[in-house]
Amino acid sequence: MSGKSIAIFQLVTLAQAWSLTADRRYREGALSILDSWLRAAPWPLGLNWISALEHGIRLINWYAMGRMLRVNSNPIDTSEAWLESIYRHCEFIWAHQSRHSSANNHLIGEMAGLYVATCAWPCWDRIAHWHAESKRILEREAAIQVHADGVLREQTVGYQIFVIQFLVIAGLAGERAGDRSPATTGARSSA
Repeated sequence: MSGKSIAIFQLVTLAQAWSLTADRRYREGALSILDSWLRAAPWPLGLNWISALEHGIRLINWYAMGRMLRVNSNPIDTSEAWLESIYRHCEFIWAHQSRHSSANNHLIGEMAGLYVATCAWPCWDRIAHWHAESKRILEREAAIQVHADGVLREQTVGYQIFVIQFLVIAGLAGERAGDRSPATTGARSSA
């Protein structure tokens, strides 16, 4: 993994440090890494454009980073390059949803990322469609993949945590956007 790939994982950590300390070095570091990644990984070139699940996770991390960098009424500027990349991520997820044997926690992660992005960046005509469909798929998959007692059908602790995190984050983003979803806000709360 290259240094740039590793650095992209530090965005949320740097945003957390900024939100706790207001030390602008953390904020500037996060924005610098984001800018560097956008320049180094343009759509559709490279390994960063082959996994819909990775796209979903990246969108969730970008959402978390963006929310934390808004601390103290100091909003993060959403550059055109970032918005373009967000749009391309959404488009890629929609076109490359996991099917067959991968239509499990992967599909939930993909749809959680798409749903979070549609809540956070309602900037394009297709957002309403992606929003409604990602929500519908999340609700369907939560009902299919999570038993009534909260145990994931895959019955592994690691994937259980993975899926719960996706559903909780999607639920929080939806709630913040005024869109409550039973699958993401507690209908299967025993999960």
